[in-house]
Amino acid sequence: MGRAYVPRANLGGNFCGHDPRNPRFTLTRPAKTGKGGIPPILTELAARLEHYYAHPRQLIPSLDLANGSARRQRSERREACVLTAKALRPVDKEDQGYAEDDRYSWLD
Repeated sequence: MGRAYVPRANLGGNFCGHDPRNPRFTLTRPAKTGKGGIPPILTELAARLEHYYAHPRQLIPSLDLANGSARRQRSERREACVLTAKALRPVDKEDQGYAEDDRYSWLD
């Protein structure tokens, strides 16, 4: 037999929860900024990355064309690229809980 069909309403965006008109750029655990946080250049980079969502060919054309197609990346993928790039940052040893562990001394 199979499951009964359950109609779903899609009022914009996708069933995964992505809304192309309102992308989510906030990390669950954002990097610390200011004194003791990430360098100002990385703070500026994170802010500029959000513009990639609307203008991928202007800002990082190689990323937009990485799928081998002349078409623009889907908005879900652009949102994921922005979030992934914002998450890449220097490791904060104290935040990760291994500040006193000698196995991680190479991070200094």
